[in-house]
Amino acid sequence: MSVIAVALNDSTTRRFSAIEGIFDYAQLAPDWDVHVLTGAPEQWLHGLRETAVDGILTCLECAGFASAASLPGCFRPVVNLGSLHPQYPSLGVDPESVADLALGQLHASSIKRLALVTSHPEDALSRTLARKAVGLGMPFDVVPIELVPDHVYGISQGSIDALADWMGVSESLGIVASCERVAILVKRIADRLGINIPNQVSLVSARDSLDCGLPTHRISAVVEPTKELGFRAARLLHRILRGQSEPTTAILLPADGVVPRDTTAARNPDPAVAMAMRYIEKNAIRGITVSDVLSTQKASRVTFERHFREVLGCSPGEMIREVRLRHAMRLLLTTSDSISEVGQACGFDSISSFSSFFKNCQGISPRHFRLRQGGTQRA
Repeated sequence: MSVIAVALNDSTTRRFSAIEGIFDYAQLAPDWDVHVLTGAPEQWLHGLRETAVDGILTCLECAGFASAASLPGCFRPVVNLGSLHPQYPSLGVDPESVADLALGQLHASSIKRLALVTSHPEDALSRTLARKAVGLGMPFDVVPIELVPDHVYGISQGSIDALADWMGVSESLGIVASCERVAILVKRIADRLGINIPNQVSLVSARDSLDCGLPTHRISAVVEPTKELGFRAARLLHRILRGQSEPTTAILLPADGVVPRDTTAARNPDPAVAMAMRYIEKNAIRGITVSDVLSTQKASRVTFERHFREVLGCSPGEMIREVRLRHAMRLLLTTSDSISEVGQACGFDSISSFSSFFKNCQGISPRHFRLRQGGTQRA
């Protein structure tokens, strides 16, 4: 039996999807015993010291480790997931696909200048965007920021001040934020400065998350294939444990697509659909139905549903379920509320109806989802 440690310190969406992919592979590997380490990186280190593991799946960049040598027992095989590292087997998202999808959103806003706001100014995405900006004949800036875990915004005050000064003198600007945390910060600074998004500044996150979709943010974002990354990282680790040579280059997967939201001009140009989406995002957790959404429209139900699907690629009912599910996942992962309380907060009148809804959408119960993801379980 091979004991595998999974140590991912990231946004809830990426972490959940990657772990789902890892467990999907583990079902095909009966000799695997997967342990998900929770908490901050220093807690992982303790867990790795206390557990005799045969292999490690982690994201060295997100964990804040300069190298896998920082991990106890670093002689064990380590596969780096979700970022690229020159010294270790890595699986990440192709920066070409991320750049193309982000630029596709920003072009709809008729930008005249492009910028990347990032804590890794020398990474592959920065180089890719710089090259594409040259091809477009467009000025390009890299705005470096310093991450500080203890700060309320997660970056240094100096970075906040510099970013605010820079945004205050830039017009017709398209910003690619390296991750959702940076994108949210950019939006907050723009709001504080009275900069209109997307009319004056357009914003795309290079990485989607639950936070990007919150009604208070609504940030357009590139969707990473995190579940596939988890599955393929687990498969690679399994092959290495069986004696296969480690790959000499990083494995890159294309991004899954982009979710256009309110921070780019491409979001819901149709006013009827935009009105329906605002109603759904505000009221989905109250247990509304398609009939309730229809009350905001002048068209018939058949016409409205067909038009909604043409614009967004899904039905109004599917969108309601998605918003409720997203809210439920966030509460399960970030609060200690009981399963019953989470269900009530999402508009369900009983724990059985909530559990049935969640299992139909995710394939597992809310309780097992929370336990698998390392969330807080309250009796």
